[in-house]
Amino acid sequence: MTEKQTRFWSTTGALLVIAALGAGAFWPVKSWPWPRYMGELMDLAHLPAGFILYLITPMLAPRLARRPLARILALTALLVLMELVQPLVGRSRSLEDAVMGVAGLMAGWLWGGLGYSERSGRGLSLRILAIGLMLGAVCWRGAGLWWLLRQSLTFPELLEMESRLTLQASWRGLGTPKILLLQEAPGGNGEEESAKQSFIRARSGAGRWFGFEFVNPDRSWRGYSQLCLTVRTHTETGEGRLVVRIGDGDSVNYMSSATFERDIDAAWSRHCFSLDQLRSVDGRRLNPERMREILIYMASGEPVRYLDLQSANLQ
Repeated sequence: MTEKQTRFWSTTGALLVIAALGAGAFWPVKSWPWPRYMGELMDLAHLPAGFILYLITPMLAPRLARRPLARILALTALLVLMELVQPLVGRSRSLEDAVMGVAGLMAGWLWGGLGYSERSGRGLSLRILAIGLMLGAVCWRGAGLWWLLRQSLTFPELLEMESRLTLQASWRGLGTPKILLLQEAPGGNGEEESAKQSFIRARSGAGRWFGFEFVNPDRSWRGYSQLCLTVRTHTETGEGRLVVRIGDGDSVNYMSSATFERDIDAAWSRHCFSLDQLRSVDGRRLNPERMREILIYMASGEPVRYLDLQSANLQ
């Protein structure tokens, strides 16, 4: 192969790589399954992307490649520019992602060197700095990815009482400023300290529309046949009407969600709702890969004081 052919194919390959990186950078995350999980994975992917950009620069800009410092500065500016235009494709800009890309550039520099002598103190200090930056970036983003992976392993249990972080990230009050995390003994008298059971409570005045909202944009419901809830209520009459709405869109409005209703009372009771062939009120079949939100609340007009939720899981 002649030098001209080699240059042609290397340039073509570099352009294809840049096209692939651009597609990954600008493809709307919302169109992917498990957007948050894939978002964390793509954040971590900035590291190899920066590394690849550094290595293919000589194929596209030979003059720039001969000036290592200018090469890194130019590529850093490119990464920052790419982050600034992210909102145009429905993605949020993030300085953290640019830092990950710069860490990848440092990895490329380590691979090719900056022309300093191996015995040069300046070269050695820069290498140590780059290694520290890369390791810190990987651990930083890797920790977030590992947290999401741990969440996915315990996904069937939606109400994770032991982790306040998970609870606060996934559950919030509906029609009330906040939800309360409480404990009681099985009999409800508070005497058996070691046997206390946790639950969350939403409270409101009589007749007010309130309850719980569970938000989960990251995981698939495929393979599960039912959603089971353990609930109780506190009313003037001793019973009430529970409403559960499940949706797979950006919001759970009445027509686009599947709606269930059950009678509940002051005693803990477990209710399961079938997920097989789940359809919305307007007849559309819901996508188990895109389940996003659950609303659990008391029917309007009920003289309800509290709504308690002890467990929520998929089976």
